[in-house]
Amino acid sequence: MPDPKRIHDIKEFIQFFEAIPDEDWCVGHTHCVIDGKHKYCAYGHLQRQHQESSYWLDIFPVITRLVNILRPEVQWHMDRLVNHSNNYITRLNDGMDSLDKRYGNHPKTRMLTALKLCLERESRSQTSATAEV
Repeated sequence: MPDPKRIHDIKEFIQFFEAIPDEDWCVGHTHCVIDGKHKYCAYGHLQRQHQESSYWLDIFPVITRLVNILRPEVQWHMDRLVNHSNNYITRLNDGMDSLDKRYGNHPKTRMLTALKLCLERESRSQTSATAEV
């Protein structure tokens, strides 16, 4: 799995999350062990390779990039919520606020669907900007 610190755009987030097997995802916890198998939420997958405390300083910009990418897509669901740095990620991963109805029934599916919609929005925006020039 690639180092999350090297992720800079939507396509790289999609590639990162697509590479994680469905059975390695969980909800309600950053990390859990079920039947001896380690599982992680989206947030946990981004930070799991490095458990030392200094890594949190390194991974924070990646988490911030993901939140900023997801914000336009999922904010309308969450306008009434306090905006914590990982709130969008956690609520999307766990299917809170009826996000499972819009994005899918599995945390990986929800994350990828939202990211792909963000990529489509970005592509439309770039196409329209190019057409205006």
